[in-house]
Formats: sequence, C-alpha cells, structure tokens
Amino acid sequence: MEAENVQCGYGGVTCTKAVSIFVNGTAVELVMGRPPTVDGVELATHQLVDFPFNGGRLVYNGLNIVVFFDGGLNVVWDGGSSLS
Repeated sequence: MEAENVQCGYGGVTCTKAVSIFVNGTAVELVMGRPPTVDGVELATHQLVDFPFNGGRLVYNGLNIVVFFDGGLNVVWDGGSSLS
C-alpha cells in the first residue's frame, strides 16, 4: 500500500491525496476528487454502493470508502484527510 500526503493546513498538517493498494494481483486506487479505480477501471457513482471485485469489495457508506480484501485487510478512507 502506498499513500501520498500533501500539506492541507497549518503547522505541518497533511491530508492523504492518493492511496494505491495492491493485493493478490488487484490494484485499487483512491485519489482525492476522483472516482476510485479497480485494476484501472474507473467506478461509476452507482457502483460505489457495494462493488465486488476479484479478491474483495469496495463499499461507500456515505462518509468513507471502505475496501474489504479477502483475507482480512480493510482500508477506510474519507476521501482526503484520513486513512486507516
């Protein structure tokens, strides 16, 4: 997993601008201000409700994008300032 942070406030505060996750041959990319992509395919808004892909699924819960990977890895991203 790779994350790109940019300064977004005072005192050295940073926000997560982009997240790239590579698991079992699947690439999920989350970029601030753009729809998520899975293996280079951009997801439409209606697909974000619950999008299954080879090795997991991507869910948008209204606040965060949550990527569930088979095997237990979960990534939660709020679209810009927080990644867990």
